[in-house]
Amino acid sequence: MVKVLFLHSTYNTSDETTEMEIHDRISFMYSLDYLERLPDARTKWLFR
Repeated sequence: MVKVLFLHSTYNTSDETTEMEIHDRISFMYSLDYLERLPDARTKWLFR
């Protein structure tokens, strides 16, 4: 989740946009090591 927050702050996106980008970009999936189960916007919001 720390890596997700890092991407969120680096690209300056909303929670929903970050979730969409993680699902859309394969490079984000590999950099986050989430290949099967990806976190959603609500999980990121609760973690923060």
